[in-house]
Amino acid sequence: MAASFTPDTPLGRLVSACRRGDVDGVRERLSALEDLNARMPPPYSGDTPLSASMQDASHAVTRLLLEAGADPDVVPAYGGPLLHQAAMRGQSALVELLLDHGADPLATDEDGRTAWQCARHSPHVRRLLEARGGGPTAELALLDDLEQRLQRGSPEPLPDAGAAFAPLAQRPEAPQLLGQALSSGIPETFFELRALGFPLPEGVEEIGLLERAMAAARADVVEHLLAAGVALDRPGPSGMIPLHGILTYPPTRNAVAMAERLLAAGSPVTAATEDGDTLRARARANGYTMLLDRLPPDAGEVPVDPTAADVHCLEIDLGQRGRERETYRYFPNGTLRPWLFLALDIRGEGGGYSFVAPGRDVRPGRPWTELEADLDAHGLSWLHPLRRSWEAGAPMPFAEVDVLVRRHLDEGAFAIVPLDRSRL
Repeated sequence: MAASFTPDTPLGRLVSACRRGDVDGVRERLSALEDLNARMPPPYSGDTPLSASMQDASHAVTRLLLEAGADPDVVPAYGGPLLHQAAMRGQSALVELLLDHGADPLATDEDGRTAWQCARHSPHVRRLLEARGGGPTAELALLDDLEQRLQRGSPEPLPDAGAAFAPLAQRPEAPQLLGQALSSGIPETFFELRALGFPLPEGVEEIGLLERAMAAARADVVEHLLAAGVALDRPGPSGMIPLHGILTYPPTRNAVAMAERLLAAGSPVTAATEDGDTLRARARANGYTMLLDRLPPDAGEVPVDPTAADVHCLEIDLGQRGRERETYRYFPNGTLRPWLFLALDIRGEGGGYSFVAPGRDVRPGRPWTELEADLDAHGLSWLHPLRRSWEAGAPMPFAEVDVLVRRHLDEGAFAIVPLDRSRL
């Protein structure tokens, strides 16, 4: 990320004055700068004086710079063309000012979008751009119509089976439109677009499409993607392969069916995330016991007690404190889902275990040392590594937590008790 401060150079001092909307300061510093369109160098913001001036709502500095010869089409290092930025924000006065000083109304950003496309939520800006020669081509107008239809989540079939939209299949936005159809809850439109030749995305985005279909429990879309050869060994936007992703959800009937379908389609069974969370550890942690026979054991794994039912857990009670009890709960199927009321809540997150405060049940400002003392007083000092792994920014993986807890359970001190699901 670029640094937000500015260096003590002629350009840096001018950019600072532009951000402040300091007209007099900008006027004084203009003569000291050879190139009015220069960008701030790394590691700084990448702003030009003109892009920095757009932070001032009065636009007085922007007007001064444009009249001094600043080029409105010079693109800063971040944020895209200035006309696009103003159009996206619905700043019609700024759009008009940039156009008056030569901004190209038909220029495109790095994604191929015009300012008119960026002004989707600003009809007044669109009318202004159209009047100044920045209106859409027939194809862009068609693309905008389809995007708005998808954004509304309109379930109606496309007119004439979508024949009018067929030319859009060749546009670079086509694969993203398929994902938008799924995100909007209209998989029927997904299939209509596929029939028109809209291509599937590639790489990470292809896995992202499969993840959306699984999250929506759309078995028909999943089957379509599997038939198209989606790669099951490639991490998606979540950083996990598809099977790992589905195992993060509760084991509902649909989720189990999706996981079984991925296994049947040849999903890898030994993959792990960057922090060491394996497929088997995730399955054990989230209750997919019906899949454990199909996933190889992890190194150092302690076998699951065959007499321990999924609906039971080990409860370590730390006693009464105020109106709440402080308890850790350990599920024999491999999950540690403890609640430590008034202190901290330890729960699985992101493939490991982290400590989070459970809202109003926590006394503000309670020191870590008090938690340590509680654990030590109740013979639970062996739980400190969990906390320390979180403090170090590297939460302990599920499999390691499982081994740690099982190694320290004292059968004489604790008992298996029925799980009260109302507290989950």
